[in-house]
Amino acid sequence: MSIHSEEVIEALADGMTPDDLVDLLVLAILRVNRGTFLTLQQILDQAFLGSSFDGDEEWAKPSCEQLVTEGFVEKDNQGRYRVR
Repeated sequence: MSIHSEEVIEALADGMTPDDLVDLLVLAILRVNRGTFLTLQQILDQAFLGSSFDGDEEWAKPSCEQLVTEGFVEKDNQGRYRVR
């Protein structure tokens, strides 16, 4: 999957917020890894194209939790996420 800057600009112009785009990115990563529970750190590493993300791993948590609430993603008892 490849996201181009033109697509991001178009999505924002169509009323999507940056948070909506983060939700889509997280969902895309989980779909690529269908059937596998991922930690927040693993999601972030994939979001940053394999380079290790050393920042705050809570960055993706709001999107993950929103996707759980909406029923797109499930969370296990270890706090890992996967697409339903």
